[in-house]
Amino acid sequence: ANIILRRVLFFSFMGYQFWSIVTNQLSHDSPLMVAHHISALICTITSTVFIEGFRCVNPLLFGGSELSTLVLIIINHVKSDDTLAGQMPHTYTMLRALFAFLFIWIRLLMFPPVLIQFVRDGWTVLHGLSYGFQWFVLGVTLLSSTLLLFLQFYWGFLIIKGLGKMCLRKKEKI
Repeated sequence: ANIILRRVLFFSFMGYQFWSIVTNQLSHDSPLMVAHHISALICTITSTVFIEGFRCVNPLLFGGSELSTLVLIIINHVKSDDTLAGQMPHTYTMLRALFAFLFIWIRLLMFPPVLIQFVRDGWTVLHGLSYGFQWFVLGVTLLSSTLLLFLQFYWGFLIIKGLGKMCLRKKEKI
C-alpha cells in the first residue's frame, strides 16, 4: 500500500511540475519560477527513484510544502479577474494573509531545517562516491535542492516585505 501511495504522489506531483513548466512558458512567467519548477521536478524524480535516505524529505516535498500553493492558486485566480478582487477586498486580503502565514510557517520555518540537513548529508555522501551516474544524479539533486532553498528565502523575504507594506497601509487608513 505504501508503494502505491508513493507512486500516486510521485506521478501527481511530477504531472503538476510538468504542467507548471508549460503554463509558465506560455504565460511568460519569470525565469525564477521556471527554475523553481525544474528544480522541484528533479527533486521529485530523484527522491522517488532513489528512496534510500529521502524518508524525511518526501513528506514535505510531496505536498506539505505545497499547502501554501493551494491558497496562492485561489489568489492568482482572484487577481486575474479585476472584478473579483474589487467585489471581495476583505476576502482577498485574508487569503493573502493566509498564504503569507502558510508560506512562512511551512517554507521558512519547517522546510529549511529538513532541506539543510538533506543537503549537508548529501554532500557527505557525494564526496564518498566515485564519479559516475549516482554521483551526477546526487549532485544535480543537491544543486536543485539548494536552489529551492534559496528561492524559498528570497520569496519569503518578498512576502514579509509585502506584509510590512500591508500593515503600514492599514495604519495610515486609521
